[in-house]
Amino acid sequence: MRRWLVDRRLASLRQRPARRWLRVERMIEQMMKTGEVWFAPLEEIARHVNACRKKGSYKPRVDRLPYYDKPVGIEVPPLLTRAPASE
Repeated sequence: MRRWLVDRRLASLRQRPARRWLRVERMIEQMMKTGEVWFAPLEEIARHVNACRKKGSYKPRVDRLPYYDKPVGIEVPPLLTRAPASE
């Protein structure tokens, strides 16, 4: 009886990733049916973004680093050392 329970648990663990993948597959199929989603390789996305930048319809955000102009005032605690042995 115990072996059957263990085998059943192992079987359910093996099926879970397959079930998840089926859900993802269904979701992608539904997205494709609507036609309102774009699946593209990275190179095609880069070409699209560059074209939008040239047209002026997209301006990427540029963050200047570091965000501060002077050292941040954080105190660093001293290293922990052993207490001297009592004599």
